[in-house]
Amino acid sequence: MVKVFVLTSSSIGFASFVLERLIAADVVEIGAVYLNVKVRKSKSGQFRRNLKKIRKIGVLGALNGKRMRKWYHKNVADLLSIKDIESVCKKHDLPFEKVSGINTDNFTMLLKSMNFDLGLCLGNGYISPKVFQIPLFGMINVHHEQLPEYQGAQSVIWQLFNKSVTTAFTIHLLNSKIDQGEILTSRKIPILFEENLGKTVSSTYSKLWTESTMDLIKVLSGLSGYLAKKSRQGKGNYYTTPSFLQFLRILYNHNRLKRKMGK
Repeated sequence: MVKVFVLTSSSIGFASFVLERLIAADVVEIGAVYLNVKVRKSKSGQFRRNLKKIRKIGVLGALNGKRMRKWYHKNVADLLSIKDIESVCKKHDLPFEKVSGINTDNFTMLLKSMNFDLGLCLGNGYISPKVFQIPLFGMINVHHEQLPEYQGAQSVIWQLFNKSVTTAFTIHLLNSKIDQGEILTSRKIPILFEENLGKTVSSTYSKLWTESTMDLIKVLSGLSGYLAKKSRQGKGNYYTTPSFLQFLRILYNHNRLKRKMGK
């Protein structure tokens, strides 16, 4: 049985949801679960990053992006009744450890000492090659959008921006560029239109989590076959938080497509 570790930077998120279902499926040996405890960034560095973002998408875009976060996190956690990952590990007697930073010498030394076959990246930022190259088969990420068309994308909203009634998820290997690793499998699902955009995003994102977890279990149970058929990504498109004008277009398209779908 493949020995894996789970790495996440969110105590209540996708990793917690996946973990309980992986345990029930019993298709891998879960050797450890690591929660990256984010180190507080310097105020000057954070200010520069915020200023760069505001210059790109505007003040209203940045404020609106902050407001949208709960659509993808708290609302989804509530819909799926997700528990914090530490309590899930305690319940099932799984090794759990908090780490301060992912791309550090301490963490790479820890991974090298554990002889893992595979890593599962479930809710993290950039991961260095010195980390994802340690496990025998590398690391797998679940991206909740179609790749390579929607690299870096926030799910659902950019599909709506492009007048699509479907979204997707992609399970892929990590490489040195975010969301550009070789694809193991992907699948489209319909957008679940609700009474307003926020509820549409949260309900569809919840469905994406459920469906992608099922396919991740399939990948892990037949890993050698999926690795043999992995495919490189072609030229893609990169998305980030929408500007306020882009958001207005998303909102307009959502309402228009909802009516067209008879919702």
